[in-house]
Amino acid sequence: PGWKNDSTTAALYGRLSTPAFADLHKALVKLTETGKVHYVLRHYTKPRENAAPLRLSGFGVELAVKSTEYKAVDDSEVKEGEASADVSSSVESEDEVEGFFFGVLKRRHPDNKDGLKKFRAYLVESKNSMAPLKVWQLQDLAFQASQRILQSPPSDSLRVMRDLSQNIPMEARSLSRTRVSQDLRDEIIGNQKVLESYGVEPGSSVFFLNGMLIRLDSMDPFSLIRLLRSEAKAMIGLS
Repeated sequence: PGWKNDSTTAALYGRLSTPAFADLHKALVKLTETGKVHYVLRHYTKPRENAAPLRLSGFGVELAVKSTEYKAVDDSEVKEGEASADVSSSVESEDEVEGFFFGVLKRRHPDNKDGLKKFRAYLVESKNSMAPLKVWQLQDLAFQASQRILQSPPSDSLRVMRDLSQNIPMEARSLSRTRVSQDLRDEIIGNQKVLESYGVEPGSSVFFLNGMLIRLDSMDPFSLIRLLRSEAKAMIGLS
């Protein structure tokens, strides 16, 4: 095919690790510098026979509920200076402690700032006491964690999810008091049934793109880019 300056376009399909690649690359670079050809490099990977599927690592969140009875040393006591500094900085944000959103309370009751600080400090101290939970209190903990994340402000959702996943033993008692809406419960159970129909087990990963199931064992980055471009064109055509 031709180019702007009527030079020939030379496309080199090859792998960077092959011995012949260096010689061909240097030859085409020289021709490009003289203006005889327009050099295009396209990386090529030869499929391996009987190769094991390549599984791409993903990122997810796991809510692991552990027994709190192994606690032997009470480390819930916080130094007075650290506690006061933490309360003064956290009360300015939209953080939630035991169902109370202190950012909202502070805006609604600006004349009672000192009382809110003391009340929050009391709740934090009582929450840090890791008392064992009954079995029936743990059965809906995953639903209650999802409800807590959805109830938080959108700007704090990721922070709340991080805090719950990292401090579940301390947050478990507070979560056990969270009411779960029936709509959320039905949606989670429905999603679990859909994933089970695709053979997705707990701990496994699945990749959907606009409702299409993408098989990770046969997908490579170049195929994924082509699929994304195809979906983008379809969305533009519908707009």
